[in-house]
Amino acid sequence: MPDAGCRYELVRAIRTLRAISPRAPDLSMEVIPPDEVNAKVGDYLEAGTRMMVVVELEQETATVHTATTTLHLSLDDTLDGADVVPGWTLPLRELFD
Repeated sequence: MPDAGCRYELVRAIRTLRAISPRAPDLSMEVIPPDEVNAKVGDYLEAGTRMMVVVELEQETATVHTATTTLHLSLDDTLDGADVVPGWTLPLRELFD
């Protein structure tokens, strides 16, 4: 897969994935620098990803993005797969301990 470090390469990578599978991933989780977050979230959601979780290591937080909502989680919250990954949960604290 091409380096997805820039927006153009990410779009190419998503197109490559579509050639392999006509669907975007239902769930995407990435640990990336904050300045790259907005472009990737928009690209993934536009491509059809149903949920994207962005983990912020320094702040020990996560943000859950869907097409209709954005949910900010703190260390004491639990990630929930909702209807994208039913039954999956992960206490956020476990990511940072």
